[in-house]
Amino acid sequence: MYTAEGTLVRWLRPSGASVGAGEPVAEMETDKVLADVSAPVSGILHHVAAPGTLLQVESLLGYVLASGEAAPAADVPFTTPSTPVVGAPVREHVETDVLASPNARRVAAELGVPLASVAGTGPGGRITEDDVRAAAERNSR
Repeated sequence: MYTAEGTLVRWLRPSGASVGAGEPVAEMETDKVLADVSAPVSGILHHVAAPGTLLQVESLLGYVLASGEAAPAADVPFTTPSTPVVGAPVREHVETDVLASPNARRVAAELGVPLASVAGTGPGGRITEDDVRAAAERNSR
């Protein structure tokens, strides 16, 4: 996952948390968009960059580590099985061609709502946070 210049706004999951492949783990902001950065694989998230850091193309944000694996030193090139987490392309990532805002994706992940099951009411059928919350409420009944 790569990025144009942008700022790491915040981590959505703490360092040391188990994450699933495709799960949003951080938010990046550019002059045009606020976008989620997703974990490339399942594993244990290890933060490297701090929120507020201005990052250039292909900057390292953190790692997704195998269980029991130690994070590499910051100046060591990427090695397997560590999987680097770097900024996503400055575009919204797509979950099975679903159009959704970054906030809707985050809330869907938090609430366990599959985006593919949500009808979007935003512009062009885009899924909004309200759509996700409504779907979660319907699912809880």
